[in-house]
Amino acid sequence: MNYYRLIDGIRYDRALIISAEFKTKGQGDGRISMEEAQELWRQAMDGGRVTESEERTLIYLLDILNWTEGAENFVREKLQEEREVIKSYYQIINGKRHDRRLLREADKLIKGKGDGRISLEDAKNLWPFAADSGEIKVEENRSIKLILEQYNWTENAREWFEERVREISREPEETHHFLSLIQYILNQQFQVPRLQLEYNLPGIQKQTFLPKNNLSFDEALEMALESIFYYKEDSNSFRTFINQVFELGDNIREEVEFGKIKEVLSKAKLSFLPDESGLDEDDRQYDLPPNGETISDNWIFLLQTEISDHIFYVIVDRSGESDAYNYGFN
Repeated sequence: MNYYRLIDGIRYDRALIISAEFKTKGQGDGRISMEEAQELWRQAMDGGRVTESEERTLIYLLDILNWTEGAENFVREKLQEEREVIKSYYQIINGKRHDRRLLREADKLIKGKGDGRISLEDAKNLWPFAADSGEIKVEENRSIKLILEQYNWTENAREWFEERVREISREPEETHHFLSLIQYILNQQFQVPRLQLEYNLPGIQKQTFLPKNNLSFDEALEMALESIFYYKEDSNSFRTFINQVFELGDNIREEVEFGKIKEVLSKAKLSFLPDESGLDEDDRQYDLPPNGETISDNWIFLLQTEISDHIFYVIVDRSGESDAYNYGFN
């Protein structure tokens, strides 16, 4: 999944860059206002903290974009406040944040004790510091790797600890970026915050690595929503359906049409179609599109609304070379 934008070999937060660039387009003198700066900061903090890539991205945006003086000062002050928090919680090693308390506890366990190895009892005492929030954060994960690589362990202690890590280990920073990007697409880019998006991460990851795929899930979602709003070449398209239901007519202004689409989407569900090809037909939760489009060739979404029993299939070509389209089926 494409959560980052690589610029001159440096990885930046894609969602923050898209959001900031959107705010500068067609907006007066193109400067980011105080209100917009506050929105960007809230976006960076939506996981309760500013990650390293988000901090790096905000600094980058301060350099390349135009800000009002108050907006720029606000972000710089917030970043400085966050750095003070980081000093108390994290230890910087080779330019990367590590969990200060976890490293301190590991040091305590090996000092002045026998052969200086971490025993099974030590490992059990250390574990609560490694997963005190119920998950392993990216800084904790770095610290765990450092402790496993550079500290001496008894064999059974290492096995016990690594097994616990495997059970609970996640990629929280990646998930944080993914959720932030999805929220931006729904809330800001298409302004449909109440649209219910149904998906599962394992299914998304599986489809991301299909041979013909050139699109990340968020790119496919953008194309799917663009299709829902704009595509009307098919008489069974969602936009044509909205026009007919509300009797909008051919000369209706586009903003009125889009308003009706948003109104319907506020009580609708858009489902990502997982690959169920390995399941028996009776065990599948979803039907494939009636026109024969396949998951190997396309990202496929199902759109269901409260105003009709129609199911709309939204088809996004995995190669990214063709426009997305949709059609209804009753």
